[in-house]
Amino acid sequence: MLKHKDLESWEIFCAVAEAGSISGACNLCDCDAAYISRIIKTLENSLGGVALFDRTTRPLVLTDAGQIALRHARQLAMIHRNMLEEIQQDPDSLSGVLKVAIPPLVLDGFVLPFILDFQKDYPDIDLQISESSSALPVSFDGPHGRLDIVCGYGRDTSHSQLYQLHYGHAPLIPCASPLYIKKYGFPNHPNCLKDHIGVIQRSNMRPIIRYLLKEDEKIFLQWKKTCFFDSAGSAKKATLFGAGVHAGIPSLNCYRELQQGQLVPVLPGWQPKNSELYTYARPEAMRLRKTKIFIKRYVDFMHAVHAECENSLRPIVGKVSMNL
Repeated sequence: MLKHKDLESWEIFCAVAEAGSISGACNLCDCDAAYISRIIKTLENSLGGVALFDRTTRPLVLTDAGQIALRHARQLAMIHRNMLEEIQQDPDSLSGVLKVAIPPLVLDGFVLPFILDFQKDYPDIDLQISESSSALPVSFDGPHGRLDIVCGYGRDTSHSQLYQLHYGHAPLIPCASPLYIKKYGFPNHPNCLKDHIGVIQRSNMRPIIRYLLKEDEKIFLQWKKTCFFDSAGSAKKATLFGAGVHAGIPSLNCYRELQQGQLVPVLPGWQPKNSELYTYARPEAMRLRKTKIFIKRYVDFMHAVHAECENSLRPIVGKVSMNL
């Protein structure tokens, strides 16, 4: 077999690239330097004499071809590991790795106690939690390998086999700080916003809010000036500091500040279109009992969190429409 078709050869190549030397790769590969050196040389020959390393430097430096090879070889190795995990895993087992991505503000503000309780109840499941900030279509490429579950917003119409669970609506609340209102006045109607500064969030997860709704009315927003932020957290902080009017902070991310008077609801009766709450899972992951258990418990937990949020908001903004 030509060595460029041999998975082990590419795994050894990755180890040498990571270690920066053949001797340094010995422990990673559990084999001697002579064997590793022979594999790399044979691999280069099978590629038609393409050099993967510049051997005139110490530590070894990848050539341009070597950098291309490393990027793809790492993907090959990961795909191979994932294949073995899925083939060998017992679908009913409540053990092993489960990789989950959750939106940053939800993770930091609410979900950590849930994660601790889940780990206590299922100590053999190795939870690996990442922050989810990707837009649709859903990506399962996580920072530490392929994700099993992603929590996010909106239906993904591009994946016919993807498991998608719609579990609720999240209203968005137009807000400003008392400091801003004292200085610039209280906006009662979307048409007033042409005299106000807009705090605009343009993250991957949520589209920019371009219009507000009230029953059958729909008004597109015009601002005197805008200030853009790439994350929900920074946009919220800017609003708290009096930077402008936020056309729709997710209720879960602002109800505490509304309770404490740090934020004030504006544009009474007007709202952006609600966010649709979803969890997504790879079809291969959904055959596993541990995936189903995590999703059910997460959804039940988030239902309780959103119910608490809605009850807390009712005295402040009235009954928020959940159907826009």
